[in-house]
Amino acid sequence: VELKNNASRRDQPMFCGTMRSGIMTLLAAVAPRVAGARVSVAVEPASLALTVSLDGAPWLRAEEIVVGSSTLSEGLLTLDSMTASNGTDALGAYRKTTMRCVTQLGDAVELSALDYDDDYVVFEQAFPGGLKVEATELSALTAFPAFAKDAEKRFFSYHGVFPQATSGTLDEYAESSQGGLPVVVFDAAAGSALVFSSLDHHKAQHAASGPTWFGAGIKATAAAIPAGWSQRWICAGLAGRAVRDAVDAWGAAVLKYHGVSNELRANRYRDVVHSTIGFWTDNGGYYHYATGDDPNRTYEDVLPEVHASHLEAGVPFGHWQFDSWFYPKDGSVEGGGGGGAVTNWTASDSVFPSGMAAINRALDGMPMVMHNRQWSVESDYIKNGQPPGLEWLLSGEAPDGAAAPRDPDAFFVWFFEQQDGWGLHMYEQDWMSKEYDVVEALHSNITLADDYLRAMARGVALSNRTQQYCMPYAYDILAAAALPAVTNARASNDYAHDKSQTVANWRIGLTALFYSALGVLPFKDGFYSSSLKQPGGQNEGPEPSPDRHAILATLSASMVGPMDGQGFLNASRVMATCRTDGIVLKPDRPLRAAEACFATAAPENCTFYDAATDAIDGLASIAYLYLDREPRVVPALADQLLYNWYTGALATRDAPVVVDPGYENHSYAISTPVLAGASSWAFVGEPDKYCTASSFRFSAVRPLDGDALLVTARGVADETISICAAHAEDDASWALYCAETTFAETDVPVDVTIAATAPLLRRGAVPRLASERGSTARQV
Repeated sequence: VELKNNASRRDQPMFCGTMRSGIMTLLAAVAPRVAGARVSVAVEPASLALTVSLDGAPWLRAEEIVVGSSTLSEGLLTLDSMTASNGTDALGAYRKTTMRCVTQLGDAVELSALDYDDDYVVFEQAFPGGLKVEATELSALTAFPAFAKDAEKRFFSYHGVFPQATSGTLDEYAESSQGGLPVVVFDAAAGSALVFSSLDHHKAQHAASGPTWFGAGIKATAAAIPAGWSQRWICAGLAGRAVRDAVDAWGAAVLKYHGVSNELRANRYRDVVHSTIGFWTDNGGYYHYATGDDPNRTYEDVLPEVHASHLEAGVPFGHWQFDSWFYPKDGSVEGGGGGGAVTNWTASDSVFPSGMAAINRALDGMPMVMHNRQWSVESDYIKNGQPPGLEWLLSGEAPDGAAAPRDPDAFFVWFFEQQDGWGLHMYEQDWMSKEYDVVEALHSNITLADDYLRAMARGVALSNRTQQYCMPYAYDILAAAALPAVTNARASNDYAHDKSQTVANWRIGLTALFYSALGVLPFKDGFYSSSLKQPGGQNEGPEPSPDRHAILATLSASMVGPMDGQGFLNASRVMATCRTDGIVLKPDRPLRAAEACFATAAPENCTFYDAATDAIDGLASIAYLYLDREPRVVPALADQLLYNWYTGALATRDAPVVVDPGYENHSYAISTPVLAGASSWAFVGEPDKYCTASSFRFSAVRPLDGDALLVTARGVADETISICAAHAEDDASWALYCAETTFAETDVPVDVTIAATAPLLRRGAVPRLASERGSTARQV
C-alpha cells in the first residue's frame, strides 16, 4: 500500500492535509499489535517521529533523521511516500512502516520500522539508487533512528579495544571509534532494559550522536554507498525481569536473525583447547620474549624442558599457547610485544631453528593456540604472490603500516592450509584494532571489513579449527555473532598491564555480559599461579592475588592459562581449577556482573560477579559469588545457604549476608539451594575446587531416607575426591559433611552417599591460610 507526495520536494511543506489524513488511514489498516508484546514501535505520520515502547510504556523517542547534509529538523529531508506492509523474516512476522524520503541532493532513501510480536523491533536504512557521500563531522553519514537524549534515563555502552562499559545518564551519551554500541538503556529498580545495536554489516555502520540525539547509520568513512545497499539495527529488551535478562534477550534476537544458536555452553568443552588447562606465553607471562636466566638459549632449547617439568609435577596441561615471539616481523618489538607487523606466519630461525612441526613433536604433539597480528606491507605473501594472483591493499610503510587482501576468501582458505604438523587447534587473531585502524580500505570500502572477518572465520572453520579474537572493538564482537568459529574473545587487557591499568585485567564482568549474550566465551588472559617473584622472565612479579586470577579464569568458562616460569608454577592452585586429567571444572553459565551492579552509580566499577551451575538433576541453580570491594554484602534470597570458600563459614540467606574476605582481601562464596523435600541439606560439592559443583563432575543430587544424600559423580581413574554437603543441625546451625570416593574408571558415573549420621569426614569452618596452598617455593 503506498501514498505519494507529488508536491515539489524542495519548495513545498512535507505534508498537506490530504496527505496526512491518507497516511493515518493507511496505518490504521495495518494489523494491530498483539496485546502483551514487550517491545513495540509507533511512527507518527504527521512528524515522522517514532517511539519505542517497552510493555506499553514509552522508552525511547526519535524526532530527528539524518541523511548526509539533509536533516528532518531543518526541513532538508522530504517525504516522498509512506507505505505499510506485512512480512516475515528470520525474526518472525512483522508489520513494516517505510518512509521514502529524498535528500536535498536528490537521493532517495527508504527508512523502515519493523514491528514484531516479540522482544524486539528492527530499523532499516535502504538506498535503492545509492547515496552521494558528503563530508560530515559526525561518525556516521546517516542516522535513523536518532533517539532523543534523556537526562532521566541511565545507560551503559561499550568502547575501546577489549571493549569496556561506560555508564551515565542518556544525555551524556557519546560514541567512540568503533564503539558506543550496543547501548543498554535501563531501569535497575524495575528490572527493565532496552538494548540498541546494529543487526547486520556491523563494520559498515557506526554509532553517531548530536547535541540532542544519538543513533546509528552508515559509517562516515565509507567512500561510496552502492545502489541496493541496505542495513538493519535492532532494539530489544524486557520489562520487569532483570537488566541481564534483557541483554540476553537482545543477544538471542541477534543470533536468531543470523540463524546461529548460542553455543556458549557447548563451547566450554568443545575440544581439548576449550576443555583443559593450558600453558600460555602471552604478554606478562614468563616466556613472553624471554627464555629464562640464560638469554643464549633458544625457545627450542627451553620449552621441552618446561613441558617435562609440568609432567613431573603432575600438572597435565592439555594445550599450549605461543604468542607473537615465534614469528618474524618487519620491525623491532617493544617490551610488551607491540611493534612490527607479521612478514611470514611461521617460525623465526632464531626461535625454532628446526621449524614448527619439530617443536610440536618435542612437546609430544601438544594441541596449540597460536597468535597472529596485523599483516606487513613487506610480507612474504606480497613479495612472493601468495596465493597466486592475489592483490593486497597496502597502507603506510613498515613497521607502522598494515595490509589486507583484496579477496579475503581466497587468501584465508589458502592460508589455513599452510600449518601442517603444527598442532594448531585455535587461531588467535590479535591486534584486530590496529589492522582495522591502519588499513584505509577497511574504512572506505563499505563491505571489506565485514568480508574480512567473515572470510577469516570461514577459513578457520574449513580447516577444522576455532578462533579467538584479541584486541577487538565492540563492532568486531557484534560481527562474531554470525561467525560460529569465533568461540571466544579476550575480555580484558594483557596480564602484563594488570598492575598499571585503570581497568584491571581480571575485571571482566560487564564485558562478559556483552560477550556471553552473543555466545562468545569471555577469556581473561593468562596469569601467574604463584605469588613468588619469578626472575629471568619478562614479568618477574610477584603476583599478589593468584587465587583471584585463578577463580575468575575458572568462572569465565573459557580457557585457564597459567604462565609461570619453570620452577615457579603452583601446582596445587592450578589443580584447584580442574580434574586430575586437566579438564577444567567450569560453571554452566560464565561469570557476569551481578544484577545488583546496575543499582550502583557506576556499574562498570562494580566488582560483584556471579556465575552459575544449573544443569545438575535435582538441584536448582548454584551460584558462585565473587566480591572485591566493600560492601561485601550478598542480598537476601529465600531457601539459599551461603558457603564461604575461604573461611568455610555457612550462613542462610534469609537476610543479607556479609562475606568475610580471604587472605587476598577478596570474598568468594557459593550460594546453594536448600533442597526441596529435604530441608536439612544443601549441596556444596568439592570445597577444594574453585567451581565446587561443576555439572561436568556432578550429574544428579537426590535426598535419601535416613537423612542422607545420594550424589552421582564422574571423574578420572584413580582420582580421589571429597564431596560435601551442608546439613542443618539440631541447634539450627549448619555443618559440612563429606564423603570421599576414588573412581575406578574414567567418566563412568558412580553414586556416592553423604550421611549426617555416620560421615566419613565431618568439617566445620576450615579456613584457607595465606600460603602457596601447601606448595614449596620452587615446587615444579
